[in-house]
Amino acid sequence: VHGARFVDDLRDLTKVFTHTDHLVFDGTNPGYFEGRALRLVREGADKPRHFIYHGNGIARFKITTYVFGGFAGTGGPKVRFFTSADAQQWREVAVAQETTATKEGWARVVLTPTKDPAAPATYLKIELRGDAAVYSPQVGEVQVFTVGAPLR
Repeated sequence: VHGARFVDDLRDLTKVFTHTDHLVFDGTNPGYFEGRALRLVREGADKPRHFIYHGNGIARFKITTYVFGGFAGTGGPKVRFFTSADAQQWREVAVAQETTATKEGWARVVLTPTKDPAAPATYLKIELRGDAAVYSPQVGEVQVFTVGAPLR
């Protein structure tokens, strides 16, 4: 992947541009998550939650997630991605999955776009979905590649 790289290891939400309420960090059972001490999860299963990164020239991304019981929930994929130039009109991004079993029914799923965007975006929205199991999915790391200066 070419361009400047921005990495958010999600120890807190200081690198996130904005987010919905009810996103929390789970620090339980790091052995199930390859030693990651914290992962971002939904709090409450009533609706999807999301967080957004902002920067000039977002070209690609690589997201490390952890899921229990597979990547698809009752309403489709447990994680969805959208890009936008203005944070008003969003375009869903199709992703490829690289899945590796970790422990006790959990799997690491690394998600990357299936193709380069037609034009670099200004916003990247990561939406956490799922079903009644609010502990799945969990996001461990976000990498964003830009064609210009890296995200802050």
